Amino acid sequence: PGALLDQYDAGSGRSFGAELAARIEEGRWRLGASYAFARSQVRPRGEVYRRARYDAPHTFKALAQTGAGRWSLSLTTTVRSGFPVTVPVARYAGGDPLDGEPTLYLYRPAVNNGRLPVYARLDLAVGYAFGLFGLDWDAGVQAYNLLNRRNTVGQRFVPDAPAVTPVNVDGLPILPMINLKARW
Repeated sequence: PGALLDQYDAGSGRSFGAELAARIEEGRWRLGASYAFARSQVRPRGEVYRRARYDAPHTFKALAQTGAGRWSLSLTTTVRSGFPVTVPVARYAGGDPLDGEPTLYLYRPAVNNGRLPVYARLDLAVGYAFGLFGLDWDAGVQAYNLLNRRNTVGQRFVPDAPAVTPVNVDGLPILPMINLKARW
């Protein structure tokens, strides 16, 4: 535990925001949409406030659900600002001139000074309810990221190219999931 506590850096944080949501239910349909504006900041001891790791100022979500008999169907979408990323502003070389190739370093004077691209995802879920062996069963198939959009979830920088080159770390492609749940 002591080694873990040594890694903790004391500081403070603050956040604020507002959300606007609407929901309509008509017959078998349920539709919903929400927009949120939120900011999240952290301040390590002795520093000024800066963007927190998961600061996403704008988030839009929408939902459409319906059902008929034992079947259910839902479609959801999420579009939000990309998370902050620390972007280098310069590159320099250091090392012993007798060692040959110098070691390249990236200069990053500010933490979380950039932002990843917009994140967008569309999800689909289909479910079926039935009874078997005296139990109530729910079977379902879900597809996360239905459009197979490779969202950028991280970014690293290559210092040894002719110019500092960002390399995007892509998120998961379409992710199918099958579930089966029983209740008594």
